[in-house]
Amino acid sequence: MWRTVLQRLDEMKDGVLNISGLGLKELPRSDKWKEVTHLDCRYNELTSLPDLPLVIKLNCRDNKLTSLSNLPLVTVLNCSGNLLTSLPKLPCIIKLDCYNNVLTSLPDLNHVIELDCSSNKLTSLPNLPLVTVLYCYNNVLTSLPNLPLVITLYYQNNKMLFDLDDFKDIKSIKAICRIRSQIEKRTILKVIRRWRSMLTRNRLKDVHTELKYSPDLIFYTRLPEAKHFFELTIESGWKKRLN
Repeated sequence: MWRTVLQRLDEMKDGVLNISGLGLKELPRSDKWKEVTHLDCRYNELTSLPDLPLVIKLNCRDNKLTSLSNLPLVTVLNCSGNLLTSLPKLPCIIKLDCYNNVLTSLPDLNHVIELDCSSNKLTSLPNLPLVTVLYCYNNVLTSLPNLPLVITLYYQNNKMLFDLDDFKDIKSIKAICRIRSQIEKRTILKVIRRWRSMLTRNRLKDVHTELKYSPDLIFYTRLPEAKHFFELTIESGWKKRLN
């Protein structure tokens, strides 16, 4: 098998190397590893990887890795289905799949957009300011960080209590609709109704405030639009008179 790996290293073009599914238990030594930018070594039995200083995309899922070397340039990493207890610093990571390991913590992930860290032993998550897709189910999480951009969120089978305040920074109702947890369906529906009501009230309030204090609409409260606004607020249960 080593002969196959070394041959593929020698024939490698543009740093792209595929050695997946070869039943490898270890990799041969070679200076060529330092030239690899895209490595696919999934579906083997590897326990370690060589130094990969230039790798940008790495798929090493479904091996027996217990640790990873430094990956200073990696932007896309799939290391799921291994025996990892920790991850190295990943300063450039954008998409990370690390599910089904034994991770107890994650490094800083300030640039991550998509994260799947489900089926680990995580008790907390780092700040995730850019995450739009988050899968974190089957952990021991007791809370979530602020998720200002999240659209899709799966977090069932954790130790968190479901509360509307947990999602006060989530901009999209889709996030709540896609949450699955061990609570009754009617509770989820109740939270969704409250959320929609809150979004409606906030939108109406913002529009009204903008119109009310606009220098171009000083007579706003006398216009038909104001009456329409008032009728909408009555219908939605928000009964406040215009000043």
